[in-house]
Amino acid sequence: MTTRILMDCDTGTDDALAIFYALSRPDLEVVGVTTVFGNTDVAQTTRNTLQILDLAGRADVPVARGAEQPLVGQFTQGAAWIHGRNGLAEVALPAPARRPVDAPAHEFLLEQLRAAPGEITLVPTGRLTNIATLLRKAPECARLVRRCVLMGGAVAVPGNVTSVAEANIYGDPEAAAVVFDSGMPITMVGLDVTMRAILTEAQIDRLARAGGRALEVVGTVAAFRVQSYKRRDPRIGGCVIHDVLAVDVAADPTIVRTQRWRVDVETNGAHTRGMTVADRRPHTTAQPNADVGVEVDAGRFLERFEERIMTYRET
Repeated sequence: MTTRILMDCDTGTDDALAIFYALSRPDLEVVGVTTVFGNTDVAQTTRNTLQILDLAGRADVPVARGAEQPLVGQFTQGAAWIHGRNGLAEVALPAPARRPVDAPAHEFLLEQLRAAPGEITLVPTGRLTNIATLLRKAPECARLVRRCVLMGGAVAVPGNVTSVAEANIYGDPEAAAVVFDSGMPITMVGLDVTMRAILTEAQIDRLARAGGRALEVVGTVAAFRVQSYKRRDPRIGGCVIHDVLAVDVAADPTIVRTQRWRVDVETNGAHTRGMTVADRRPHTTAQPNADVGVEVDAGRFLERFEERIMTYRET
C-alpha cells in the first residue's frame, strides 16, 4: 500500500537526505514539497530543494515556496555550523532546472488536501509556519489530513537549541502551538527518538564509495554532519538524521513506539520558550493531542535507510 506524503522542509543537510530517502521508497508517493525558512533563508532552502529533486531525477515533483519569517518576530540566522552556509554542506550543485509553482506553500497545501481529503500525510521537517498559516486560513484542513508526522520537539531529553527546546519548535513556537492545538492527528518524532538512531561513519563511507553523483552528495553531506557533531559533542559518534526518521515513520509507524499524551508548546517562558511540554501524569484529565515517539528500532531503521539510499548507486 502506497502512502501519499507532502513534505514541508527547510532544506538543509538532513532534509536533503530525507527527500532522497522518501523518493527511494516504493511505498511512498511524494505529492510535493513545500519550503520554509530555518536551516537557512527560504530562498536558499527552495533552491536546495529544487536541486536535490533534480539530482534525484524527480523534476516532476512540484515545489512551493513558503514562509520567510515566523508568525511572531524575525528570522535572524540559520544553522551554518551543521548545514553549511548554503544549507548543503557547501556542496555545489547545478542551478535548478525549473522554478517553484506560482502558489505560496499554504495555498498549495490547501489545494492538495482538498483534492484528496483523508489521503495525504504531512511530513514537516522544519519550522511549522506553513502548516500553521494553512490552519489559520482554513481550519477545516485539520480534518482533511490523514496524519501529520512532524520532526520536532523533545520531551524527556535535552533540547538542541536551549536546555529544553528543539530547533524546529524553537524557531517558531507560536506556529507549533497552532499545529498541536488544531485537532489533526499528530505523530511527534522528536529528539527522544532521533538522537537514538545515528548513522555510523562506516555506513557513510559505504554510501560515499558506492558510485554516482547522488551518493557522493549523500556521503559528503553526512560526513559534514559528523564533523560538526564532533566539534559540538564528540560523544555522538556519528550522523544524526532526524528528518529521515520522520519520513520512515510516515511509511512505517511500527519503527517507533509512541505514547499518547497532551503536548503544549511554551511560547512565553524566558528559559522555556519553544519547549514541548507533555503531560505524562498517569491520571491526567488533559485531552491527548499527539502520539509522541519514545523508543525507536534504530537498527532496522538505519539498515533500511542504507538499503534504499543505495538504489541511487550508478554502476
